[in-house]
Amino acid sequence: MSEHRQWDENRSPHWKYLFQKEAQSKRKTRKDLDKEIRDKQQEENEEYSRLTKFGKSSHPANRIRKKSKNTRKVSKEELKAKRERASAELNKLFKD
Repeated sequence: MSEHRQWDENRSPHWKYLFQKEAQSKRKTRKDLDKEIRDKQQEENEEYSRLTKFGKSSHPANRIRKKSKNTRKVSKEELKAKRERASAELNKLFKD
């Protein structure tokens, strides 16, 4: 006696294609997550090795900045006066 087979939509080429795409996206997501985890661990290792090799004080934010010879020394009053002159000129231009 032969068995009567019903059409199974899951076996159609279209569904196979969709299932394949879904599986690829899941694999890609897992790969991306694994890569992010590896990158994060590598960054932490680099930070740890830098701290253990040079000490915490070697971080650029912890260093004392040296004043360069080319810095301009302008007082707050001079900056305020300059800003007022500029705003007055702008107001004058826009009123005309």
